[in-house]
Amino acid sequence: MSPQDQTYPPRKPEDMNPYPMVRCSSKRQRFGDTDTRQTENAKLECARRGWPWKPELIVRDLGVSAYHAMNFKPSSELGRFIEAAEKQLLLPNPVLICENPDRFSRAQIDNADGTLWRLVRYGVDVLFMSGSLYLTRGDENDAATRTRIIWEFDRSRKESQRKAFFAGATMTRKLREASEGRKVDFGTHLPVWIDFNKGPIPSYTFNEREDTLRLMVKLAMAGESLFRISRELNGRGIGFRGGMWTGDTVLNMLHNTKLIGDLHLCEHHFPGYFPAMLTQIGRAHV
Repeated sequence: MSPQDQTYPPRKPEDMNPYPMVRCSSKRQRFGDTDTRQTENAKLECARRGWPWKPELIVRDLGVSAYHAMNFKPSSELGRFIEAAEKQLLLPNPVLICENPDRFSRAQIDNADGTLWRLVRYGVDVLFMSGSLYLTRGDENDAATRTRIIWEFDRSRKESQRKAFFAGATMTRKLREASEGRKVDFGTHLPVWIDFNKGPIPSYTFNEREDTLRLMVKLAMAGESLFRISRELNGRGIGFRGGMWTGDTVLNMLHNTKLIGDLHLCEHHFPGYFPAMLTQIGRAHV
């Protein structure tokens, strides 16, 4: 049902308050273009519908799993958004913009479906841009709409389970090869500043993010504060996951044991597995 079809008083496009939702599951995805792509698509959708664009209303959960419903917990932005909706603390005429249903949830159907319709009953319209599926109060009683949503959530979860099954067998093989000293493409578990080179002799090399990491380490070794380091990076136009660096993001990066080349994965530890950015002594100093 579209806003024009609903029986509630019609609302002007300029009166709507869109809350774009941006989410990705893995930490490595934060450094890709998923944040920018989802944000730009939501911005274009707002322009198409005549809705005001308010970037401060973006609900952003990067590196948060939807399979285990972690994005519904109060520690996530979506979880806090749901709480605010329940307490009627959102701006008038809120509409949550989401790329597709699996961005919203890959959890079990009863959890995903129940949470979605609870939001709608709280007065939040939901737009899934894929298929232009617009949900508003009253749609929870439409059998065709409910069936479509359940099918989407079921498909998303089964897709995640299928990927996990094949990934498990693949990971076991990769860990065995790594224990034999071979260089392996660990995908999202690779440091974001390192690329895997497939060839007759597989190897790792630093990529274009090397300079950013080396600058960060240099400033830390010089005794600069986390705030000063983040300000320097932002001042040079070096972004972080589509946004700005903060003291916390700098701290997390400097505490990453992959800086000294270590790989910790699935309870396995491979010291010096990657090209090191720092020595043990240098990391201790940082």
